[in-house]
Amino acid sequence: MADEEHLDVLTKGVSVWNFWREENPGIKPDLTGADLVGADLAGANLTLADLTGADLANANLADATLTGADLIDTNLTGADLTDADLTHADLMGAILTDATLFRANLRSADIRSADLTDADLTDAELTNANLMDADLTDAHLRHAHLRHAHLRRAHLRHANLRDADLTDAKNLTQDQVDSIRFDPDHPPTLPEGLTLPEPTDTK
Repeated sequence: MADEEHLDVLTKGVSVWNFWREENPGIKPDLTGADLVGADLAGANLTLADLTGADLANANLADATLTGADLIDTNLTGADLTDADLTHADLMGAILTDATLFRANLRSADIRSADLTDADLTDAELTNANLMDADLTDAHLRHAHLRHAHLRRAHLRHANLRDADLTDAKNLTQDQVDSIRFDPDHPPTLPEGLTLPEPTDTK
């Protein structure tokens, strides 16, 4: 359960919250299970915050800093995470259906078993991210950076990988590649030994 003091500060607005973070650098915010549906947290400093099980559906987290944050089983359905920094964040089991992660930094993030169905990950940085068992069905991964990403059993059915970089992606199989969508004029870069299926002409 969320710390009431921490939640109270957050509800006063991002400027108040960020000032409080600056004044209390040693405190790890406890926002576990918090109801933050539709909250405007654009630009919020949520570094190392514990948001396990929180409800952030349709929240505005654009430009937010979530480095090292705990987002296990967090509901981020429809959330806006444009340009958010999620480096080393733990998103295991998180729900990100229809979420916008345009240009989001997910480098080395733990995204195992997360639901990213229909999520927009265009230009997202996913180098070294762990996407094992993640559901990326119909996700938009145009120009996404997936170098060295872990993709064991990740669901990529109809995912749009136009110009995506999967160089040295780990545990990616031919069956997974055969299920993707891509523009034949802008194909993704695959690990050695894998080949592209017949083009789907996805622009």
